[in-house]
Amino acid sequence: MMSLTSFDYDLFIVGAFGRGQKLALAARKLGLKTAFLDLTHQLGAWSCEDFEGPFGTLGLEEYPDWRIRLSSDGQLHEQEVGLCIWRREGPFEFKGPLASYHLRHQHVARRQHQAARADVNHEFFEDYWLRYLDLCWGATREVSFHEAIRVAQQTANQQSASANAKATALAQTSSSPTENFLLPPFLTPRLRKTFSRRWLNLSAYENGLLRLREEGVQVSFTSRLKDVALGGAQDPFFGIETTGEWVGLTKARAGAWLLSSEETYFLSDSAGRALYPQGAVEPECCWLRYEFQLLTSELGRKFPQHFVILNDVNQFWMGDNFLIVQKALLPDVWDVWVKIPFVQRFNSDYLREVSDRISVRFGERIGADRMALREMPREFQFTYQQLGPARFPVFRENTQLAQKVHKTVLRSGPDHWAHYDWSDRARSEGDELATLTQMIQRRKDKGSDRTLHAP
Repeated sequence: MMSLTSFDYDLFIVGAFGRGQKLALAARKLGLKTAFLDLTHQLGAWSCEDFEGPFGTLGLEEYPDWRIRLSSDGQLHEQEVGLCIWRREGPFEFKGPLASYHLRHQHVARRQHQAARADVNHEFFEDYWLRYLDLCWGATREVSFHEAIRVAQQTANQQSASANAKATALAQTSSSPTENFLLPPFLTPRLRKTFSRRWLNLSAYENGLLRLREEGVQVSFTSRLKDVALGGAQDPFFGIETTGEWVGLTKARAGAWLLSSEETYFLSDSAGRALYPQGAVEPECCWLRYEFQLLTSELGRKFPQHFVILNDVNQFWMGDNFLIVQKALLPDVWDVWVKIPFVQRFNSDYLREVSDRISVRFGERIGADRMALREMPREFQFTYQQLGPARFPVFRENTQLAQKVHKTVLRSGPDHWAHYDWSDRARSEGDELATLTQMIQRRKDKGSDRTLHAP
């Protein structure tokens, strides 16, 4: 059947917080007429530190374009000691001169602990706490201890002889037994991102969007979303209705919607009903950020720029039991990220209690009165109407969304992802672009449809 629709673009991308920029550039390089609507400014009063989060990424050697994009508005840093975990027993480094000692010591201590215990479940958890850390690091779903055990055992069965030999060589520095010790991917170089002072007013982020215009992508970060229109079964299209810089309905052969279900409903109920008819998915937990001031500068120079405080591996890995700490932009200021129950997000009494417990964890490690609260999370300062959905929600383990809502739309937001790690997003992007290209080609194959705007 001949198409009756005239299209403004081949592809229309809706994103926020950096989502979609790389996809828009890749689509344009394929010759697709592409529009990009960035809705960051409509999704809350966030600071630049809240944009990227604390999770960092693997080295991105396989994705040089992503590394360039991430470096365009900030600096990427590789930590010499790798990931550092500060347990009650002391720090645990994955790289650097003490790494082999820490790995060997952990293995021996684990075997001694198992010999003294008859609790099989507890033994398994002690055996695989590093693997559990790997699974829950930056994950968008809650991961159970049993899942960590299952994946660890599956990984052990699938490891090649060369991988086992490499892991043994890295972990073993003496004749101490290291058989069956599973090393997680934290030995791979990990990067974190910091920002310059000019990022405080988000001007660098907007400049990144303007660079897309130079590549031929039509970009707006001031237009406001009004509604979404999806064509019928016989003549499908992806349509976005906006006000502001772009006014009216814009039609495309395919659309990439890179907002979560909650973000979508926050912006427009009608768009939410069109794209997420089952309703917004409520997270189980979410990450939020405290700022602490280190009162002894000399002590701060001895800290890694990024580390994890893990107090008790046998307790729930959230709240003050599991903290991600990284150096902030200002001198002697540290961002402390904590995962809390989603229902407590705007509970000011609960947030104060968490800040007190964080101070206790620091006091246990560096002494009392050496670290002081500098700023509460944004959730303490703003209402939901002002701040919007959580930046890094974590959903229930079995949370699932319908794979497809319309033949012209690809949805890919936090409630669809597996991890917040940039390398995970880079891997997924190729598949997303291939899917969108197929959608667009099917529309072109319909026959007489045409594109109104020149590239």
